[in-house]
Amino acid sequence: MLCKTNWDYAEPGILFWDTINNYNLQSENPEFEYGGTNPCGELPLPPFGACLLGSLNLSAFVCDNGMFNTTEFERCVELAIKALNQVQEEGAFKHPLQQQKDCASDWKQTGLGIMGLADMLIKMKETYGSKEAIAICDQIGHLMARIAIKTSANIAKFSGAYPKWNAKVRDSKFYKYHIYKNEDIDKTVNTYGMANSQLLTIAPTGSLSTM
Repeated sequence: MLCKTNWDYAEPGILFWDTINNYNLQSENPEFEYGGTNPCGELPLPPFGACLLGSLNLSAFVCDNGMFNTTEFERCVELAIKALNQVQEEGAFKHPLQQQKDCASDWKQTGLGIMGLADMLIKMKETYGSKEAIAICDQIGHLMARIAIKTSANIAKFSGAYPKWNAKVRDSKFYKYHIYKNEDIDKTVNTYGMANSQLLTIAPTGSLSTM
């Protein structure tokens, strides 16, 4: 029935709300709770949360030899997080409702996602859904999350953490998985916090479902 409904109505697809609540940067923060998602379902949001989205085309990072250019991908993730953060800061007080303005300024949420995943796999000559393809997607998602957290922490180093910053972010499963044994990033986060409470969107495959 879920699959038929998804086919009939197209958006937002199937979301697993328990996973969303348990696997995100704010999962251990008692002050934070999700109220729903934006209409298309990419970005879980707190009540009165705003939808600020950007997307990287994965197929553009495949070289002529079929290899994924991780160096260029890292550079673009960093650039995109900085750009989204800047847009968020400039637009936080332009929302129509005061509750929206407060939420945007308190939590400074951004949503960097991906597109072109199937095209990327075609260029890499990998079958969509195969073990090899899932492993590639997992590696890219892991890299994307790690660089996004690193970038947000470096922004906070110079301009401060978002007002509702809580060090319990470092206790979340999401943070531990992506920053595991990366002492340099963890030290920066522990010292300066992060500029954004949420960095990434829910991507269209489980292996890249990051927030």
